[in-house]
This record gives sequence, structure tokens and C-alpha cells, in this order.
Amino acid sequence: MKTAADYLSKIVSPRETVTVPQWGDVTIRGLTAEEWDRHESASVRPGADGKSEYVSDTASLIRYAVVNEAGANVFTDAELPQLKTLQAEVARPLVKAIFKLCGIGQDLGKS
Repeated sequence: MKTAADYLSKIVSPRETVTVPQWGDVTIRGLTAEEWDRHESASVRPGADGKSEYVSDTASLIRYAVVNEAGANVFTDAELPQLKTLQAEVARPLVKAIFKLCGIGQDLGKS
């Protein structure tokens, strides 16, 4: 019978290097469950009708996913305002790779 330790010992954050305009090679990793929750929280706000609405927050995805050679986050919350001004030509390849590493956009129903 498997234990929690069996599962927890296998937690690995996948990494990938993406080459983007202006920045060159950037190492990104898949987000942790906690980081994904923070990103989703930053992506929801109250709508005019009182219901929640989704607001894209590309900056928080990049903030959590870009890491240095040691695997530590490069950006902090303090840089979020600057990351929000990032050109789309830089952000889009990063977001595409982040989604891939996080399993977003894949058909999870496939066998």
C-alpha cells in the first residue's frame, strides 16, 4: 500500500529553457499547487453584476515560473507592476511554455 511519503517523494517541478526576444534564454518551471492558486486568485475580481469574472494575469504566471539556475524564483511580488508592462512578444512564448509545463490545454481525458 502506498503512503503519503511515496507520493510526496516524487514531486518534481519540470523545467524548460525558452528563448524569447529581448531576454534571450529564460528558464521556467511548472507552478506548484500553491502558486497556481495564487495566480488564480489574482485572476478573479468581482464583476459589475456581483458575480466573479476572470481577468488575465500573465504577469503573475511569469513571476512564479521564471527561475534561476538554482531553481529559485527570479521575480517577487515587488516586480509585478513592471512585469505587467512586458511586451506580448516576450510574454507569449513564456506563457505557452508555462501552460505546457502545468498541463494546461492538454486533453486530460485521453487514456
